[in-house]
Amino acid sequence: MITRLTHNFIYVLKLDSAIDFYTHKLGLSIHKDIIVNGERWVTLELPEQPGLELLLVVVEESMIFKSNQVKQMQSLISEQTLSFGVFECKDLLATYDDLKSKGVNFCIDPYQNSELDKFEAVFFDDSGNWFRLTQGEKLN
Repeated sequence: MITRLTHNFIYVLKLDSAIDFYTHKLGLSIHKDIIVNGERWVTLELPEQPGLELLLVVVEESMIFKSNQVKQMQSLISEQTLSFGVFECKDLLATYDDLKSKGVNFCIDPYQNSELDKFEAVFFDDSGNWFRLTQGEKLN
């Protein structure tokens, strides 16, 4: 029986830029920064969710991507086509203001999503991946 998810991938265009975005703007911390078969692998953790590692995977020719896949993946990312998840926070408006002040690009400002019964916003990372940011509770 599957008991939990330990790692999830986020495909990025530039590793150092992605590390800066996720640590300095979103507040995640580096869990591992290692070299595997000559390639740098960096995983991040959320402060309140230890045990779930987000692996930043650079889209370049490597043991993961063949050359014909690289251009396709880079195009999908830079055209803001891919979504990699939903982050949750305790106070969406305060978090939104904080992230905006740090230069995070929001494509959807905070609103009440009646279908999901969530207060949410949508932002892009520095590569072009988009994420939902939810408060987790209905705003009254």
